Amino acid sequence: MKSFKTLLCAVILAATSTPLRAQQNKQVQPSASRHEKAWQAESRKEWAPTFEHDLQTMKPKLAAIRQGKLSPHDSFVVYRRMMMDYSGLGLMKSTEAVAISNEWKEFMGQHPQLLAHPPTDIELPEERAAREAYEAARKKKIAEVNAEAKHFVPKDSESLDTLGYGRHMVLVYQYHLEFYDLPAGMEIKRKRPSRISPIQLYVNGQVVYRSNIAALELKPFKVMTFQHRIQTSRDGSGPLEFHNFIWVCDDLVGGYSFSTDEEYLILSRYPHGIMPWLNKSAEYKEFCGAISPEGKIIYQLPIKQHVPDTAFKLWDMNRDDTATRILVGRVITNTITAADASSEEGGGYAAGTVVHYIGDFRKTLLYIYPDKLETFTKKDGAKLDQALKKHGFISQ
Repeated sequence: MKSFKTLLCAVILAATSTPLRAQQNKQVQPSASRHEKAWQAESRKEWAPTFEHDLQTMKPKLAAIRQGKLSPHDSFVVYRRMMMDYSGLGLMKSTEAVAISNEWKEFMGQHPQLLAHPPTDIELPEERAAREAYEAARKKKIAEVNAEAKHFVPKDSESLDTLGYGRHMVLVYQYHLEFYDLPAGMEIKRKRPSRISPIQLYVNGQVVYRSNIAALELKPFKVMTFQHRIQTSRDGSGPLEFHNFIWVCDDLVGGYSFSTDEEYLILSRYPHGIMPWLNKSAEYKEFCGAISPEGKIIYQLPIKQHVPDTAFKLWDMNRDDTATRILVGRVITNTITAADASSEEGGGYAAGTVVHYIGDFRKTLLYIYPDKLETFTKKDGAKLDQALKKHGFISQ
């Protein structure tokens, strides 16, 4: 679930056209690449309703500022929030945004102490009080559900990705796959022929977001369950469509994350909310191979994973869905030190946490649809580059 507060913090860093940023940052920023601009446009479209809602919430506050009813501190927060909203909507040059920006500049001239020591808040007092009340209620709920967590069975009910093509849809979950033959009027496609444009379900030409697919009450014709959490081909990993295969492989260092709000509370006691778990009733005790969008197993790797010396990490696919790249390494176990915990190296984990990850890669495997496997060691760098180019991989 996306945090609007986190998003606002990100926009603060990105919005260089506010009076405060203009005072503090005089450097000329390099122009964004074509892909960055495309990503920014997609992100802006996704968040537009949230920014618009916040902007409308702030406008009555602006009227209160003009009537002298808000403190300088809260007035600063309102002006900054509105500028962030305009930035997020791509409307910084609009007449309304320019007028409010100029008003903010005039306000800052009347309160130089705010310019010298700008507030770091992005919340108003009533918002902070509401958040603190929510967090207190959440802690109470955590205590209640933890008492019931001894008998916790994961639901795995929230899909992570939508793959396939045409009327063949595959929903990817943490521990299983669901395969669908869509009825007339439904199809899987991208809005535009670009990997930046996500694969989505369309019903009579209208997009249905993944979170709303369950409401359609479609019935999968096949379900494949796996004992381990799975790594799969992902939307954006290379091909525009998944006509030929989806690569599926056990993730030996992965675990179960939440699918519902209640599960989120239960799993909050685990590092990053991820619980080590094996689905003992699964159909496939171990798996790494290619599966068609119609649910047929096309190929399985002859090499087996074995902790800790042999573990696979999926990398990317080529443009036309005929090859995928798999890295072969080992499972590395580290204990987060106090120094790591206080830096980016700690990945957000607390000191003393034991973490596992796949690294020290010694081989690269290229699976070529339908039944060919090419193997490259560290010494085969030039040969690997040639093979990646030959098979149409986007990155070498």
